[in-house]
Amino acid sequence: MKKLSKRLESLISVIQECNTIADIGTDHAWLPIELIRRGIASKVYAIDNKTGPLNKARDNIETAGVSEKIRCILSDGLSAFQEEVDAVIIAGVGVQTIISILENAHNLKDYKRLVLQPNYGMPLLRKWLSDHDWGIIKEKILFERGTYYEIIVAVQKTQSLDEDEIEFGPILMHEKSKVFCDKYNDEIRAIQDLIPSISDYNKREELNKKVDKIKKVLQ
Repeated sequence: MKKLSKRLESLISVIQECNTIADIGTDHAWLPIELIRRGIASKVYAIDNKTGPLNKARDNIETAGVSEKIRCILSDGLSAFQEEVDAVIIAGVGVQTIISILENAHNLKDYKRLVLQPNYGMPLLRKWLSDHDWGIIKEKILFERGTYYEIIVAVQKTQSLDEDEIEFGPILMHEKSKVFCDKYNDEIRAIQDLIPSISDYNKREELNKKVDKIKKVLQ
């Protein structure tokens, strides 16, 4: 079995044991295979909108001996997916793609839990969830191969987030893990390196205020 990346291991770590899961953009189905092998899910729908990766996913699923528990589906997100599942995973894509998938889902309100990991734009995703009555119950941040990744677990509930919670994460900003602090200290250094090269006074002030804001969150 292929050794999973830290990102995929982190996704697995936030998924509670449940009956059925849909993995959107499954690629080669490494995540569904591990969810079954570890007993986290009893059935997984491996969904992708490309035939090449889906065919490879079928081969990997068969090799792993879990074909009876994973069903591969060619579909563009959740628009035509009508099966009942306990959790939906959307990871490794852009934030606009995730939002588009959620907005075009056939039965989003029927899902109990969302596990989301965009490659960028986490504040935009938090804002969307808050505006659409999805509350964040778990967040995780990790660093792998030069990139910071953040994972959100959300359930259906009303949750009002303030500006800082949207930007930094309502859970992450209070936990202040080492990885979280590393990420924003890196951002502070990047901004401070940039400021001397900017001639526009207002832009410099804007960046200085951003640095102050980050430092306050890190205190």
